[in-house]
Amino acid sequence: MPKPALSGRFTIETLEPRIAPASVVTFNDVDGDHVKISVTKGVLMAGGNITLTASGSGERLDEINLSDASFNGASLTVSVSKVTGGDGQVIVPFINGGTNDFATVKIAGDLGNIDCGDDIHTAIKTLAIGSLGRFQKFGASDYISRIQGSVDSVTIKGDIQASYLRIDGTLGSVTVGGSVFGGSVGDAGEIYATANIGKALIMHDLRGGDGTFSGSVGAGRGVGSVTILGAILGAKGSESGSVYGAYLAPGALGKVSVSGNVVGGDGNFSGAIGISVNSIALSVGTVTLGKDLIGGVGDGSGAVGTYNDDLGSVTVKGSLRGGSGSYSGAVGSALNAGSLTIDGSLYGGDGDHSGYLYAGLVAHSHITSISVHGSLFGGKGPESGTIGSVGGGGNEIDLGSVTIGGSVWGGAGVRSGSLDAYYGTAGTYVIKGSIIGGSGLDSGDVAASTAQSISVGGNIYGGAAGYAGSIYVQNGAQKISIGGSLYGGFEAQTGLIEIDTGGLASLTIHGDLRGGSGQFSGSVLVLAGGIASKKIGGAQIPGAGASSGVVSG
Repeated sequence: MPKPALSGRFTIETLEPRIAPASVVTFNDVDGDHVKISVTKGVLMAGGNITLTASGSGERLDEINLSDASFNGASLTVSVSKVTGGDGQVIVPFINGGTNDFATVKIAGDLGNIDCGDDIHTAIKTLAIGSLGRFQKFGASDYISRIQGSVDSVTIKGDIQASYLRIDGTLGSVTVGGSVFGGSVGDAGEIYATANIGKALIMHDLRGGDGTFSGSVGAGRGVGSVTILGAILGAKGSESGSVYGAYLAPGALGKVSVSGNVVGGDGNFSGAIGISVNSIALSVGTVTLGKDLIGGVGDGSGAVGTYNDDLGSVTVKGSLRGGSGSYSGAVGSALNAGSLTIDGSLYGGDGDHSGYLYAGLVAHSHITSISVHGSLFGGKGPESGTIGSVGGGGNEIDLGSVTIGGSVWGGAGVRSGSLDAYYGTAGTYVIKGSIIGGSGLDSGDVAASTAQSISVGGNIYGGAAGYAGSIYVQNGAQKISIGGSLYGGFEAQTGLIEIDTGGLASLTIHGDLRGGSGQFSGSVLVLAGGIASKKIGGAQIPGAGASSGVVSG
């Protein structure tokens, strides 16, 4: 049986100035726990600025009103002494701080929301609470905490549940010991600062909801670092379950680390990192994902990217999987990108450019290096499971070094499962497995304007559509080496190595050239510039198609 309620409550109003707290109110919570509310400045009054309602084994706290100017600069502490049958915590639906600033706010329990700050000075130096919005008790106010001014640090021991922590200023650091859960309305379950966030740590998951930006972490400008020890899960809401910056002005995401999966949802840009939805320049420094990056239904869902700025390095320790949305499960930059590493495989999805590694959406750009330890698999969507860009119109891309630990598999989509620097230069391409064309036009295709070196450890197999399973260089290549054989397919220019102009300095094919049914299938075709050095280790076997299984140039 819970202990009975105390016979009354009391207020200690004014203590000697050197003694803290200056004022205290105590009461028994609904489950019998003893609750103490104390401030270092101002006078608390039960039934006045402390609103209580009889309930259960004691009283329910409805509001703490510290809007009077006498509380400006005070520290507020709400502590709990657990009794048998109690839960050791209190629900504080609403703290009305008016325009006052506070030194510290500490609550041994759940906070619904808090409003405070004069928008000039630091609004709160330290906010430390058990949870935010866990019980969805917001008193006379709503789910939004409106803090007018900067906050030095926020520590939330448990979860954020569909409550919006909005800071009009800079947030120095925030630590959430549990998860951040989005809700059904916009911004529910969001941590947002209009200026910058220095450091954010979430010990479990970041989970979006139905509302726009629900279950997200973002800033009007930049975020120094975000560490999530669980997963990021997008949901129905656009930008739900997202990490973002540059909402109001150009900014940067310095470092983002997620230990689990990053999964897109139904909403556009849900489960996304670094996407600037307002088309304001946003750069991203380093992103490390401990497991898979998985696209969803929404466009840009389960994606990592920038807008009108550079992307530093991205490491996905699992696989990258495109979804049904456009650019879902994609990693890329509107301008330049540094090193992109996928420890698993790259899978295209049903959406166009899904499962896509790219740069150069808005200008001529480059990617320093790309490493996929597994294979490249094209999907149903155009350019799904593809590396590169076919932008044209000044949006050329230069690829430095590209290494594929497995094979390149074309899919059903046009240019799916491809390495494509068609309008730019290719440095060193190393494909340790084979190239296998698919049913889509140009699927399983390796292309560049110019190329330094292209090396394929296995075979090249032509696919079921034109240029599927082929190597195409427009303006000359230094070296092409095939460890196995070249097999033509049923369609024209499948299983083909083609150089339009500029010639080929060195060609090595360790196996055979085997023509197929299509014209030029299973062939090497150098239209201008010739082949300076060539070595064919096996036989040249023409197929049914005209000029198939031959070397010309």
